[in-house]
Amino acid sequence: MLALSILFCPRSQAQVEKIFVDQNRLFRAERIHGRWITLHVAGKDTGDTASIRLEVFNTGKYDYHPLVWHMVDSFLYAVELRRADDLFVRASLIRYTIPLTGALDLRSISQSMTYFNYAQVLDKHLFAVSERCRNPDKPVVYFDFTIDREGVMTIAILETDQQLLYLYSKPIALYEQEAADKIPVFQRAGTWEAVDTFFTQIDTPFVLIRENGRYYVIDNNGRLYAAKDKTLTELKILTSPLALVFDRQFDRQVKYVAPGAVGNLKLVRKTSRRLPFRQQKRGRF
Repeated sequence: MLALSILFCPRSQAQVEKIFVDQNRLFRAERIHGRWITLHVAGKDTGDTASIRLEVFNTGKYDYHPLVWHMVDSFLYAVELRRADDLFVRASLIRYTIPLTGALDLRSISQSMTYFNYAQVLDKHLFAVSERCRNPDKPVVYFDFTIDREGVMTIAILETDQQLLYLYSKPIALYEQEAADKIPVFQRAGTWEAVDTFFTQIDTPFVLIRENGRYYVIDNNGRLYAAKDKTLTELKILTSPLALVFDRQFDRQVKYVAPGAVGNLKLVRKTSRRLPFRQQKRGRF
């Protein structure tokens, strides 16, 4: 069974790993230099493993950023950053099709890339940050995104120099409609919904989670925060490093485990701990 140490860009050591599972397989990913990611796949029952190299650029001023990706149903999504010049980049969303059932055709997956001029609101923030902070070696922005079962993408953008976390959402279907209607790309930033803005002192990469209609953030130090009342409120400190296990079909709640336990899926079921999202129903949060 697959047991890998996930390696990211050397300028940023990620302590929180996102892992996706479905009824048959487990998926982990790592960045390979500035152009590729490698998706590692392990069969739950067979123990078979495979690796697929997929093109997702991360070049330019923000090349320190860890891989930002998510899996929903039959799709893998990742944010791509391409260098425009020394200060500016272009942010886009990349999608690959990965079937839920049947054998995986690695060549078909690698050829299934759909390129979205989608992350315009991220572009807008990165442009503003680049204008404000001209030091190319200072990490001042981090981001992550999640996609719910209705196909709504929510992106969180952290500007560390401003100590603010911004949340925006937009249905992926809306992008497809905008593309069909030939809406100019620069106008599409305005169709993102501003969910909220939160004060925070987080200054590391993070993972965004949505459970029970609420947003949560886990930073690189293993601290779990709830986004409420205009502030990220710390709930508890988790084991660090840790792995977050997402069900790409939404059949189970997000769980967290030690990375070394992920290789044995039966062990994940026995020893994994649920994040304390459901406790909010008892009024704790």
